[in-house]
Amino acid sequence: MNDSLKDFVERHREDFDHLDAPQFNLELMKAARNPVKSEQKAITFDVKKWLVAASAVLIIATTVLIFKISAPKKDQSLAKTDVAPPMKAVPDNTIEVEQALADLKADKKPKTARKRLALPKSAAKSNLDDFYEKLSDSSSASNRLAAVLAIDKSGLISERTINILDKTLEYDGNSNVRLAALGVMAQYKNDTHVSILLVNALKNQTDPMVQLALVNLLGTMDNVKIDESLHALVSNPETFSAVKDEAYSILMREDKL
Repeated sequence: MNDSLKDFVERHREDFDHLDAPQFNLELMKAARNPVKSEQKAITFDVKKWLVAASAVLIIATTVLIFKISAPKKDQSLAKTDVAPPMKAVPDNTIEVEQALADLKADKKPKTARKRLALPKSAAKSNLDDFYEKLSDSSSASNRLAAVLAIDKSGLISERTINILDKTLEYDGNSNVRLAALGVMAQYKNDTHVSILLVNALKNQTDPMVQLALVNLLGTMDNVKIDESLHALVSNPETFSAVKDEAYSILMREDKL
C-alpha cells in the first residue's frame, strides 16, 4: 500500500508543488475531537431553561387553583352572614279581617225592595178637612194649589193624604196643581206605596210637563220598573219631544233600548 501511495505522489508531484501547506488550527482540531461534549453542554443548558420555565408555570397554576378553590368558600361565608333579620311577630287579626270582608260583602249586596214608611193612616182630621175641601174646589186652581202647599207646609202626611194627592196628580186640570202634588209625593218616594203610585201615574199621565217631571224623578229611583212606560213614550208619535228625549236617554243609560 505504501508503494502505491509513493508511486501516486511521484507521478503527481508537479501538481502539488505549487500548493501552500494548510495552516494548523488547534481549536478546530479540538472541536473535531470532542464534538459530543460540546453538544452535551448545549443540551444541558437548554434543559435548565425549560426546567425553570416549567417551574414558574407550575407555581402560577398552583396559585390560581388555590385562589379558585378558596373563593367559593369566601362567598359562602358572606352568604351565610347576609341573612335577613327575623320578622317581627304579627298579631293574628284573622277575626278583624273576616269581619271586614263580611262588611264589604254586605255593602255589595243588591238593595232590597223598598220598605213602607211609617205613614199614619190619618192625620188630625180638624186640620185636614179644610185642605181637602179646597182641593175639591174646581172653580179655582189657585185655591187647589194653595191647599197642596198648605199640606206640604203642615207636615201632616198620612196614607190618606198621599192618596188624595195622587188623585190630584192624575185628574186635576191645572198643570201647576199637578206639579205641586207631585212635589209633595216625591218627598216620600222611598215608601213602597208612594213609588207604586208614581209608576202608575207615569202610565196614565198625558200632561207633557208632568210627564217630563215624572220621567226625571223615576229615572233616579232604584227598584222601579218603568221600562215599558218609557218605551211607550218613546214610540208614541204624540209624545212631547222633550219627554221623548228624556225617556230615550234613560233607556240608553240603562242599556235597555
